[in-house]
Parts: sequence; structure tokens; C-alpha cells
Amino acid sequence: MDEWNSTVLNKEVYTEVNVTACPSELNADNMTVLNDYTSPQGGIVAGTVLCGKYTVSQKMEISTGEADLYICQYDGETYVAKVYRRAAAIKQEVSDTLKSLDSPYIARVYETGSFGEYAVEILPFYKYGSLQGKRFDFGQLKEKVIPCLNEGLRILHSKGILHKDLKPSNIMVSDRQEHVALIDFGISSMREDGNTIVMTRTGMTPEYSAPETFKNLYLEESDYYSLGITIYELFCGVTPFRHMGPEEIERYVSVQKIPFPKEMPEELKDLISALTYYDITNRKTKANPNRRWGYEEVKRWCAGEKMVVPGESSGNIKGMPPYTLGQITYIDKQELVYALVEQWEEGKKQLFRGLLSAFFKTFDPQAAGFCLDAEEEASRLYGKDEILYWHTLYQLSGTTRELFWRGRIYSGLPELGREILSKLPAEDIREREFWGSILENRILSAYIERMEGEPSGMLEAVKGLEAAYRSHYKKRDKIMYLYLMGFMLSGEHVLCLAGRRFETVSQFTGYMKEMMTDSYENFTGFCHQLLDEEDNPDPQLEGWLIALGKEAKLEQWRQGR
Repeated sequence: MDEWNSTVLNKEVYTEVNVTACPSELNADNMTVLNDYTSPQGGIVAGTVLCGKYTVSQKMEISTGEADLYICQYDGETYVAKVYRRAAAIKQEVSDTLKSLDSPYIARVYETGSFGEYAVEILPFYKYGSLQGKRFDFGQLKEKVIPCLNEGLRILHSKGILHKDLKPSNIMVSDRQEHVALIDFGISSMREDGNTIVMTRTGMTPEYSAPETFKNLYLEESDYYSLGITIYELFCGVTPFRHMGPEEIERYVSVQKIPFPKEMPEELKDLISALTYYDITNRKTKANPNRRWGYEEVKRWCAGEKMVVPGESSGNIKGMPPYTLGQITYIDKQELVYALVEQWEEGKKQLFRGLLSAFFKTFDPQAAGFCLDAEEEASRLYGKDEILYWHTLYQLSGTTRELFWRGRIYSGLPELGREILSKLPAEDIREREFWGSILENRILSAYIERMEGEPSGMLEAVKGLEAAYRSHYKKRDKIMYLYLMGFMLSGEHVLCLAGRRFETVSQFTGYMKEMMTDSYENFTGFCHQLLDEEDNPDPQLEGWLIALGKEAKLEQWRQGR
């Protein structure tokens, strides 16, 4: 890997993100940093001999969270000793299997032993460190990084091992910079009796974890989901869930697709979408395109083969006749659905005038039935055309998880949330009315119910938001609930006031204290900006505090005024 170029982060999607771009050449400045340190286990210092022959020279500055790492030497070669912080930390079956592997794509486990009551593993020393904080362009990912990771997972899975914690910090650069290798199998599991399902969540990293792992199911496909998030981070510099907590991530990964920055190549978007596909019910049916990709699909993708992306197949009936909408002719069912979304008003006319049902009758009775049902309901229920049209579009689409509404298509709820937070301060009345119509028509709760199929905490929170918005009539209150909607859906709890960004209440109050110390006049002026003529908090501030769980504190403040 002689050329490691960074790509430009899309400022419309990510702002003020602290990322590290990998330089064009890996030199000594990128090598692992060492320092002198005595382990918390006690007794491991320079000169300590582990596993009977590996002599410790220094402690590594980095830590895995579950173990301490030490540089050691044996027979003129340098190794890493991983000393776990708890007894019986190593699964012996996993270690025995790893010791039998000899692949450039998997870190070798040379030996296992113990230091007192603490488990020890002897591993290779990679002088160029891990991929954490490094970024790659599309060509580097496709030609160098992804093939290595795919082969590494294939080898592990062929031996019955699930990695369970794939992420950039667990991927190392080889000393010749020719390939990368998987490391850190501390929470890996062996498949039991050939069953790919493992009932455990120990040590999982939520940002990289597949939806099923939050329900205590771990599969080979779960490692490939983690691969998808890892590829995303290696291209963008951050994960798509970087501002979310574990509970928010658990909710979102089951109801939305990964949001992509505009500069990401479509080919890479296809791969990540396929690797992070949520539904695993069809995983054993190889002929079904709606299943998460694994080794074979990734290999074919790397070879340049074009494949159907799960969840985005058109559902097109063979021989679908052409259908003209807005002077464009469509022969693909999903493309027609997208056109019906984008041409919302015209699409409603064609549905409720019977044109769509008449079209589908000739080749797709089920789709025709959806359209006929909507026509009948519209004749009985006055003023429900928008909702009926919305539901019909999803029935026609079948597998899509995108959010449709009045001419716009969002990859998922976070994309809508980010749009609100970025555009709401501009006070565009038309935009506010558009977002408000989503709440007025209860589209969010209908979308989550359709995607999840069962009640959830997110669904209840959204229903409460919709009810609150519908019950308030003041402009200021409406705007506050739109801000709350943006914070809730995006997962990005950042307050932007006075040209500054605040991620926590302590940052905000700390800024106010500094201002009061520097200039009481400026402080009072700032405070006046936070309240309107009726002493109500700034709408963005109030929405932010509620999103952070400070609603009770707000109510106390109101009562004490």
C-alpha cells in the first residue's frame, strides 16, 4: 500500500469532524508509540518473561479496553504480548483454531499462556499500526483493503469463528504495506454444533453492530454488516452513527438505511447498502436477492460485477409494459414508484382516476388490488387522499426502506433530521410547512410502524411528538417541535447559537460563565437573545434541552419564574 490518499469530506453532510487522513506514505511517524509503564496486573516490567521465552521490553501506549499490550522479543524477532485484565478471558477453542491458521489476512496467535491469573496471547508486532483514523479513496478500498478483509473473514468463518468486533482499530497494516490483517479476537466465538447463531453481546461495539446482534443473535452475516460500517468509516473518516448512543443506534439500524455523503461513489454505496441490509430472514436462500451480502457477493463486487442490491430490487414483473408519466416512459416498477413520489400531485391524480389500477390489471393483479383499495377508500374517506396515496406507494414498492413524502425521497429518518437542523434556522416558511405536514399527517409513526412491524420506544416518542405538534398553534411552539424532530431523528444533539456549537449542557453553561466573567453586558445581551417577549426559551435551545432529557429541568425553571 504505497499510496494512501485521503478524500475530501462532504461538508454538507459532516461538519467540524475531527478526522485523521492517512499520509501518502507510511513512515516512522506513523509507527506504534511505546512508553514505559507498569501494568495494572502488577509485576510486568522490562525484562519480564512471558510464556517462558518472550522477554518484555516496553508497554505499548495503546490499549484494547480488555487487555494491556507489551512489546517483547524472542530469538531476534519482535512480538506483542496481549495480557488480559480478567482471568479466563481467552476462549481456548478459538485460540487453538487461530494458532493453526497461517494467513496474511489474519493476525497469527503464536502462543497462549498466563501471567499469574491473567491470560496471555503472543501476537505479531505491526509497526505501522491499525487503520483507525485513516482514510482511503475508492480505488484503494476496492483493490487493496476490501479483498483482504473479505478473505480474512472467509478463512475465519470456514473454521467456524465469528469475529464479532470488526472495526478499523482491529485491522492492521502489514509491515510490507501490501495487505491488511484482522486482529483482536478477544470476544470471538466458535459456532456451536454448526449453528451460526451465538447468544451473546459481550464486548460488542454498537456503532459497528448489526441489528440482529442487539437481539442477542450473531451470525456470519453480522461480521459482514460490521465490514460495511468499517468500509464507510475508511472512506468518510467517521461512522454514520457517530453522534448516537447505543440505544439510539439500536433503534435506528432497524428502521433506516445508511445515509451516504454525496461524494461517495454509487458503486461503493451499493456495496455498503448490501452489507448493511437489515433483513436476515432470507439469508439461507441464495437465489433471493433480498439478503445481506457475504463473501461471494463481495468477491464478485470487487471483480466489477453488477448485482442487484438487497432491498432495492425493483420487484419488476417480467414483461412489465411501458408506463408514461410526465413524458418519461418507465419499464421498471421501482423506478415508476420513485417517479410517482417525485411527481406527487400528478401521481395522485393517476391513482384516484383509476389509471394505475387499469395499468396493473394486465400483468400484476396484486398491485392492481392495492390501487383499487386506495380508490375505494378515497371515495369513502374525505380528505385522506395524501395518506392513502402514501400507503399505496409503499405497497407497490414492497421492499424499500426509504422515506417518501410529497415529492421527496429520504434514505431514512436521520437524513430528514439533518435536513431540518441545517435548513430550519433560515426561516423558510415553505420548508417549515413541509416538515410540519409530516407531523400533521403522522407520517413518522406510520413509517416506523411499517418498517419495524412492532411497538418500540422510538415509535412512542414519535407519536408523542406528532401529538404535541398537532395540539400547539403558536408559531414559536411549532418551530420548537420541528427542532426537536430534527434532534430526535438525526441523533445529532448539537446546539448552534451565537456562532458556536454546543454538544453538552455543561459546554453551554461553561460558555455563559466565561461570558459573564469577561463582560456582564455581553452576558445579559446573550441571555436576552435566549428568551422571547413572553420569556419563552429560544425554540432551538428548548428543543435541544428536551432532546437531551432536560424537560423536567425546563418545567422547574418555568414554575420558578
